[in-house]
Amino acid sequence: VSQSRYYEYEDLAAYYLQHAHMDMVHQVLKLALHCFPDAPELRIKKAQYLDALQNTQEELVILNQLEDLIEFKYDVYMIRGHIYSQIACSEQAIEQFKLAIPHADEPEDVYTALGIEFLNAHKPSDALYYLKKALKENPALDALYPDVFLCFEYTAQLKEAVNFFHAATDHSPFNFQAWFYLGISYLKLPDPPQAIKAFEYALAIQDQSVVARINKAQAHYQL
Repeated sequence: VSQSRYYEYEDLAAYYLQHAHMDMVHQVLKLALHCFPDAPELRIKKAQYLDALQNTQEELVILNQLEDLIEFKYDVYMIRGHIYSQIACSEQAIEQFKLAIPHADEPEDVYTALGIEFLNAHKPSDALYYLKKALKENPALDALYPDVFLCFEYTAQLKEAVNFFHAATDHSPFNFQAWFYLGISYLKLPDPPQAIKAFEYALAIQDQSVVARINKAQAHYQL
């Protein structure tokens, strides 16, 4: 079987995994591993497939076998971290994610995983530290803003939340999420007039946002 076929299998498995077509992933990997039973890239894909199915026992066996291969340490630690996260073993998950940091080409993915895991473990200060690091690496990760706001709220740092989201609007003035969470921060502070202004900016960007309209109305009610 040609080397090009090997990479076709790997790419197909990655594609079907990304789109959650698990039956197709199973078929591709079954054929691929029949042709290339010892290929570490394909075994990593099988571990990712098992992770999606939450088949942790077989998955851990594969990861333990691949851990000594330096080029796969990042994948091993990240997948193993997700396994521990799924079974509510936050301490072990955090340990694995931290081991992945030196091997990461895009450390924001590891920092995000750490931030979310610390938040799930009810450690918002640690969560905020890593979520900020993720956003410093990649400011476009505005999907993290809800979790960042929760960290500020849980640690009673609403003024710091206002400062953070103000800076975000300065950096990305047309970012709906930044203006919305600036409004939420002012609403919780509370500072209704400033909240209304922030929600108005958010609605100027997404005028059909129901949640922004509801929170703007709440801010008017607080006046």
